[in-house]
Amino acid sequence: MSRYHESLQAPLLRWTDDNIPHSDHYGDIYFSPENGLAETEHVFIAGNHLRERWQNLASGARFIIGETGFGSGLNFLCAAAAFLEVAPPDTRLHFFSVEKHPFTAEDLDRTLSRHPKSLSVVAKALVEQYPLPVRGLHRLILCDGRIHLTLFFGEATEGLNATPFLANAWFLDGFAPRVNPEMWQAPLFQHLANHSAPDATLATFTAAGDVRRGLEACGFDVRRSPGFGHKRHMIQATFRTPSECVEDKSPPMQTSHVASRGHVVVVGAGISGACCTYLLSQAGWRVTLIDQAGIANGASGNPQGALYIKPGIEWSAHTRLHVAAFLFAHRFYQHIAKLPSSLWQPTGLIDLQSDAKEHRRQRKLLAHNAFPEALLRPVCAEEASQLAGLALTEGGLHFERGGWLNPEGACHHLIEASGARVISPCQFQGVKRTEAGDLEIATSTQTFTTNHLILATANLPPSFPLNLPFKPIKGQISRFRPTPATALLRTTLCGEGYVMPVNEGMQLAGASFHVNLSDTEPSAQDDWDNLQKLKALLNLPDAELPADVEENRGAVRYSLPDYMPTAGELSFAAPQHGRSGVWHLGALGSKGLVLAPLLSQYLADCLGKSVPSLDLDLSDRISPQRFNGKV
Repeated sequence: MSRYHESLQAPLLRWTDDNIPHSDHYGDIYFSPENGLAETEHVFIAGNHLRERWQNLASGARFIIGETGFGSGLNFLCAAAAFLEVAPPDTRLHFFSVEKHPFTAEDLDRTLSRHPKSLSVVAKALVEQYPLPVRGLHRLILCDGRIHLTLFFGEATEGLNATPFLANAWFLDGFAPRVNPEMWQAPLFQHLANHSAPDATLATFTAAGDVRRGLEACGFDVRRSPGFGHKRHMIQATFRTPSECVEDKSPPMQTSHVASRGHVVVVGAGISGACCTYLLSQAGWRVTLIDQAGIANGASGNPQGALYIKPGIEWSAHTRLHVAAFLFAHRFYQHIAKLPSSLWQPTGLIDLQSDAKEHRRQRKLLAHNAFPEALLRPVCAEEASQLAGLALTEGGLHFERGGWLNPEGACHHLIEASGARVISPCQFQGVKRTEAGDLEIATSTQTFTTNHLILATANLPPSFPLNLPFKPIKGQISRFRPTPATALLRTTLCGEGYVMPVNEGMQLAGASFHVNLSDTEPSAQDDWDNLQKLKALLNLPDAELPADVEENRGAVRYSLPDYMPTAGELSFAAPQHGRSGVWHLGALGSKGLVLAPLLSQYLADCLGKSVPSLDLDLSDRISPQRFNGKV
């Protein structure tokens, strides 16, 4: 992996008169000019017998398709539409695809607009959530959670190597072997075998002998079948799992296409617990949410919070996680959870060059990394002023997908939308495993029996043997009546502190930062400091500052020495199958609004044994067990 983020080259497209894209780089078309839908139906849908298989899926089942070459997305759209048409309503489709040269959103929209109305619902959702060209995994959740699309932007073998899952069917759909020989090689075929469930099927438009022999060498039974249109033959195959042909047949997760469904107890009703509750309920779990003090009573109880990140200069694990989480959070709040405008405002956000040190940092970040401008781009003081709506003396980085969120309102909205059972006040007291292998949760009001327990509690209760070096950080926000000068602000501003646009007649500035302080009592000194940060950010004279602070609020967040969160399974009296069933989500620091949606989705993936929304490296780096022997 490169030390810095390298740009992804969009395909060099030439369009035919009827809006069919042609790749000038590979000298090939993306789908049949005769009838692309019929081609996909013949080769991939019928070639894998998907309609028959989907009609017979068990209740609550999850079906995984793997694809090499997302291209224009036509195969995905056809598969999703067919699944929604014939599969039982409580089943789910997960589609994993890789793409080295992702379309731009504009080209994708142009291509999909030519397809019939039968695909329009899924096509519209795909275009709305289509990822920016950033390397790595991207998760899209469509059709009220029934369709999950995981895209890996980068080399096919890199994406497969980084993502553990077992596919039930494969769409092998790169450009033809004669024009793209690099993809049709033994390493890719081996990856397909390593990621295939028993009796997984495969279909591809090519019938090349090298492809047939390569698949056979990796454990597939291969046969030639009639092709589509002018092509005489295509390949269909079934995976038979000969052990001598498979290098690593047991990825650490995702071993069954019948996803377990049951009961989950979530402890903690802040933004992490709310996101977990929403996403688990959407995935078919029955959720009980408990909290000792009520919904959003802790650090998530602020009326406004900034959605932004500070990417590191290097494309490190920390930066990769935060960029992926930032992009997913925008999709989650905007398109998946569909938060109302009173709770979520994608105003954009400017991270100002508050001093010479930050100016140098931003300059190095831009010099070494090629990020898409829609993620972040430099703006001078003049453009920053235009975006902000008032005169600024410094430029900075503009995050088009940034903005502000009402965390307290979002928590209530997500929890209500989930339909989960909420019990509060209710204090978690401990957990033990029953003789039957279930988890027995003791609380101050009652006892629960459950399949899984998620502690979305920032830090860990003292009853757990895992001793992590959590560090408390107190932060205080201050709210005030806008002055004529501050009321002009249209975008969220960050630097040394942050300030939000007007919301319900009030504005917010913050936040203080007191390491190793767990006292939440607000202080007059912190209010004064926040107003001084406001003064510097907006370049205001004292006369234009608010006269006083009308409301304030102190809260405590937690972080760990490596500044990475925790999301994963805890060591706890694991049964014979090796899973403890006890999970932790915490240590999000000051980036809870950014991290909570993606990490919650990752835990939902783990519990459901589905394709994970984080790669193996990041999964290891956020595991609660990573400090074992180091504390």
